[in-house]
Amino acid sequence: MDLQTAVGLIEKGVDSKNTQAWADLGAGDGLFTKALSKALPRGSSIVAIDKNSSSLSKIQVEPGIQLQTKALDFVATALALNDLDGILMANSLHYVKDQAKFLSDLKKHLKPSGRFIIVEYNTDRWNQWVPYAISFETLQSLNAGDTIKLADAPSAYHKEGMYAAQILP
Repeated sequence: MDLQTAVGLIEKGVDSKNTQAWADLGAGDGLFTKALSKALPRGSSIVAIDKNSSSLSKIQVEPGIQLQTKALDFVATALALNDLDGILMANSLHYVKDQAKFLSDLKKHLKPSGRFIIVEYNTDRWNQWVPYAISFETLQSLNAGDTIKLADAPSAYHKEGMYAAQILP
């Protein structure tokens, strides 16, 4: 996926006017961290979290965006983050077995007005790379309808494509 497509998937879910603090869980080499930094206003901050420290070292963000990286397994380790304006999980929720509980627990790290954006393959069929696949319809059912679709994009790996969704507070 290219950067423009990544920005297009998430930008509708990001407040582009007010400075904010976000976390990107499962940031990898930072494609969606960079996309988020393009959508956020200058003065905002992003904590990029991934268990692969060498991937984190490659992340670059837009000028005026503060980046902090943390090498840890966000599924197995408690997050020491509070009062976040947003959490982004791009291609990382599919590594979580108990997704409903995980999402519920993550909400406590958000401000009451916080935004929660999920980007995933639109399938429930798992494979060795996507062990706990979660389609948009399944994500909606986990959150009792408090989920809106932001955008869709094609995928080279799944014929059903990808989606970006926002879980509403």
